[in-house]
Amino acid sequence: MWSLFIDTHYKNIVIVLYKDDNLVDMINKEVKKDHSVFIMPLLQDLLTKNNLTVQDLQAIYVCRGPGSFTGIRLCVTIAKTLAYTLNIPIKSLTSLELVSLGNNAFYLVVKENNGVFIAERKNLDNIKYYSNLEYQEFKKSHEVLENENPLYQEIPLYLKNKQPENPHAVNPLYIKGISGVDDN
Repeated sequence: MWSLFIDTHYKNIVIVLYKDDNLVDMINKEVKKDHSVFIMPLLQDLLTKNNLTVQDLQAIYVCRGPGSFTGIRLCVTIAKTLAYTLNIPIKSLTSLELVSLGNNAFYLVVKENNGVFIAERKNLDNIKYYSNLEYQEFKKSHEVLENENPLYQEIPLYLKNKQPENPHAVNPLYIKGISGVDDN
């Protein structure tokens, strides 16, 4: 079974190809901006390099954030579209779940341009946002893990017991508000 993982929650575009839950190939390209310009050609390159087409895919995995507002919208939209049009299962995980794979730190951290997202290992759903300055203070009194090299080979195993989601119900995870917009 061929499956594909897509992640654009930060500066990199990460696309991973699995065969029977084993990592076969991946692209991890730092683009900082303009993910939309690069992601589809990179996806096509990965499939072509492995003599595959999207029709060969039998499952989609996606990181739905939190992270870059535009990056996660793009990533989730592509994953949902593939899953829906190919009529294949889709499973999602958060960027903090991704960081947690193979790590034992009490606090997990996902960087963002102007700050970080933090969650306790025991409650990855309780995500908080800290500005870079607030985070520097937080680090002084808390053990944190800043993992920029997730264990992508662990994703299929991690998601194995999760139920597939309705593609229409997979949505980007936004934590912080949009600048200049009143959250009330």
